[in-house]
Amino acid sequence: MNKLVLMLFILPLASFAETKYEIAREILNANEEYRESLNTLEPSVKKQRQLAIKAYVGNIEIEDLPQDIIALKEQLQIDIIASDLFKLDKTEFESVMVNEFTNELTYEELVELRELYKRPIFKKLAKINKQIINSSNSFVAKWQDHNTELGNEFSKRAKEINYMTIDYLKSKPELTP
Repeated sequence: MNKLVLMLFILPLASFAETKYEIAREILNANEEYRESLNTLEPSVKKQRQLAIKAYVGNIEIEDLPQDIIALKEQLQIDIIASDLFKLDKTEFESVMVNEFTNELTYEELVELRELYKRPIFKKLAKINKQIINSSNSFVAKWQDHNTELGNEFSKRAKEINYMTIDYLKSKPELTP
């Protein structure tokens, strides 16, 4: 009789236990940086899709194109739109991230990590990480601009030197054998 009571007590507990996947998903979704990156990734991917469609298909309304070429362009556009080219499945993307947690961490470690993420110090750390990312992005943007300026300056000077070289070679009398 005691075994039956114990089984009736344990069975409901087992049915309400969280899986590693659920805990890992909760941890991931608690990460503000992850949520923000996902929210910025989706519009970026949509833009890439639009650019790809335009690049592959081009302008369909070009004057004097034969109807068979226009039809091929239209069919290509239809096929690209129907395809999964640059389509982001957020659920699949999230699953890949969550699986990284579940593959590397035990159930107990996931529970512990979830509890750590709830602590104020981790919330503060997330804020600091965000500031670090913003600062590093700003630094990289300035660095890239600086290097672009230098590259343009050097390119301009190299072209001038090349033109001078060409002019010199053109004005130099040819040697006759």
